[in-house]
Formats: sequence, structure tokens, C-alpha cells
Amino acid sequence: MTNADRIRAMSDEELAEFLNGVEEYGISSQYIDVPCDCCCEKTACDECWKEWLQSEADRRKYEQ
Repeated sequence: MTNADRIRAMSDEELAEFLNGVEEYGISSQYIDVPCDCCCEKTACDECWKEWLQSEADRRKYEQ
């Protein structure tokens, strides 16, 4: 399951929590090592988001 698949499967509550984190921290909320300098500044980087969406979701982060 990719991160994009995981987002598509989120409940409204999960999506709201995810969006709150992204709003506050940008893509750095999803990466441990942010892949490019512009993302370190918490700006939007289409390439970084595309890479993250297409990558495998970390199941440990979503299983409760």
C-alpha cells in the first residue's frame, strides 16, 4: 500500500489529523530526512510530495 492509497482509505477523522500535521509542518511532517532544501523550509515541493505519495506507507505509523 502506498501513502496515496493510505490517504484514500482514511476516515474523516484520520484525514483531519493528517491534514493538521501537514498544515503545521509541511512535508517534513511525513519525512524523517527531508529530501530537498525547499522542503526543509516547510514549503510545498511537488516532486517531494509525488515521491512520498508513491512510496510504501509505513504500516507501523498507522496500525494501532
